[in-house]
Amino acid sequence: MNEFDALMHHLMTLETLTEQKIDAATSRDTSRLVQLLQEELDPLNYINQHLLDLATLSQAQRQIIGQHAMRWQERTQFLHDVLQTQLGYCDFVRMLMGDTRAQALNMDL
Repeated sequence: MNEFDALMHHLMTLETLTEQKIDAATSRDTSRLVQLLQEELDPLNYINQHLLDLATLSQAQRQIIGQHAMRWQERTQFLHDVLQTQLGYCDFVRMLMGDTRAQALNMDL
């Protein structure tokens, strides 16, 4: 597998995992969300270790990777917004019930 194919494989894996994390977050499946977070460590590590290899790729290959990276970043931002909404909702319900000791960072994990 050449460098472009390897980078694309890991980037597309991250895209897929992000979509699954969005699904897990919206369905409030915390155990699945934690599992998905662990699964993304290897692809993230590979991409971080091979960022300098982007310079060896053609302009067209860099553009393709850039498009996928932008799409992944947009979906990651959406995941952030979903999690912030979900956690904010949980905090609001806890506040209504008079439980002020549990904050957003406590996801009962």
